This record gives sequence, C-alpha cells and structure tokens, in this order.
Amino acid sequence: MTIKSKPSSPEYRANYDKAFRASEKPKKVVYVAGKMSGCDHLNFKEFFRAQIWLEDQGWEVVNPAEMDVDDLILKDCSKTWEARITKDLRVIETKCDAIYMLAGWEDSRGACREYEKARELGLEIMYQAKNGSLGR
Repeated sequence: MTIKSKPSSPEYRANYDKAFRASEKPKKVVYVAGKMSGCDHLNFKEFFRAQIWLEDQGWEVVNPAEMDVDDLILKDCSKTWEARITKDLRVIETKCDAIYMLAGWEDSRGACREYEKARELGLEIMYQAKNGSLGR
C-alpha cells in the first residue's frame, strides 16, 4: 500500500489548518477567588500559584490579582472596593465556566460574593484544600 504525502499547496494547508482549529475544543475558563484584604502582599503569591496549577490542568484562568496588579504598581487606589467587585462579578458572569476557591475564602467579603454569583449561575465550583495544597 502506498501512502501519499500531504499536498503542500497553500490552499490545502489553509483548509487543513481551518479544519484542525474547528475541531479543537476551546479551553474552559476558571476564575480564582480568595481572600486578599489583610493578607501579606494581598495574597498574590497564592493567586498566582493557583493560576499556574490550573493552567497546567488545561484551564484558561482569570486571576483577579493579575487584573489588579497594574493598578497597584501604578499606585492607582482610586477604584473603590465596590467598583472592583462589580468588575469581578461581571467577568464571572460573562466569561467563566468555573470558579476555584482558595483556602480561607470564607473570610473574604469579596470571595463570598463571587462564590454566590458562581452558585447563582450554576458554575462548577472547585476548592483548594484547607492545608493550601492545590487540587480539586
């Protein structure tokens, strides 16, 4: 049996690429929620650690620490807490399939609101272990 090699014409490649991209499933999007206020460095280390782990699991990650870092670097504290949580809840509602709750989230007013929004929307809810180890 003879196997023909793939045609190398630009038209074939364009059609092949289009068909391949169409067959790929888009990544599911997860939002990381947890306590920031009152934590050292706003708990950013834990948010970014969770982001890396979730990305390794195949998720596209929305990290509020990443969304806020530019404001903090530029010392732009003009945004109120209510403005930030409103923006975060809108992101959860419009872009996310799941939410990942960091350990200690129950002690955060914002994370509790994010959790309630995720429940209201029927999103998948995952929890970090109480000891801080990553996983579901």
